[in-house]
Amino acid sequence: MISSVENKDRQIKPSIEARVGGFAAGYVVYSVTPFVVNAILSRSLARKIPKSSFSASNSDEFKAAEKFIETILTDTGLDKKGVGVLRVDKISLEEFHKAYPQICEKSPIQKFVMVPIRRFLGMPSGASNNDIAKWYKIIADGKDGFFYRHINKIVLSDKAILIASHEIGHAANYNLNKFTKILQSCKNARLLTVVPLLAVLLKTKKQEGEKPQGVWDKTTTFIKENAGKLTLLACLPLFTEEILASLWGNKFAKKALSPELAKKVFKVNAMSMTAKTLHLVVPILAVYLAGKTKDAITDGSVAKKQLAQLRQANA
Repeated sequence: MISSVENKDRQIKPSIEARVGGFAAGYVVYSVTPFVVNAILSRSLARKIPKSSFSASNSDEFKAAEKFIETILTDTGLDKKGVGVLRVDKISLEEFHKAYPQICEKSPIQKFVMVPIRRFLGMPSGASNNDIAKWYKIIADGKDGFFYRHINKIVLSDKAILIASHEIGHAANYNLNKFTKILQSCKNARLLTVVPLLAVLLKTKKQEGEKPQGVWDKTTTFIKENAGKLTLLACLPLFTEEILASLWGNKFAKKALSPELAKKVFKVNAMSMTAKTLHLVVPILAVYLAGKTKDAITDGSVAKKQLAQLRQANA
């Protein structure tokens, strides 16, 4: 009698309310985790390497940095491949908008697949004028910069000229090596983290002794149980390409800058590598915590049903 009840218990499913509540709570945890981690760690990083480190300390350093950009682009042949620098603080928002084509408006896949996934994962979609205006302000204020492969340009401002070596590293990855070009083109593979995220939020954890049935059940169970590893794999192209860009940047700085200025650039690139390590670790942590939150709620629902069934059987 007891064994039959236990076997039946294994097939008990959580209530619809528990599944919906688990999904919602898990997604909230997933969304909040990056903000909490970044808030804690960014303060520590800011104390060690303030954003002011991105800028030249004086006019001599600025001139040396400008000369460095020109020298490296010429020596590597990147200038002949069309790589140049777009100085955001020297153009208007309208000019920036024209130089930053909204690919998502031209491609149905971008507009109806990539952008919704980005928004679900909490990533900037780049799909609206508001997104572009935010990027313009961030870059013009010297808080960031990037290499935009679609126009083969390094986008930065004079306030953050010392990040140029890292961004030239991205340009080198894209233009000078076939493997790293593929790697950079695969950076959007991180959008595949939506698969393990949905698996941990939608898939109910198997109870003890319960085995998956059928191809779909086996596949989704595998994804849920290996969500962390799959999230890691999806983020690896981005992480690897970023690390290689910093290594290129350090090599360029060592070659063409004074030892004192090169040390400042090394520090900036170290900050970049630390940030990209967080970009690798945080999604894994967020997916893990989301799954744990969802499972705790659905497991609680199953436990209540099991308890009610046992009481009924013993009545």
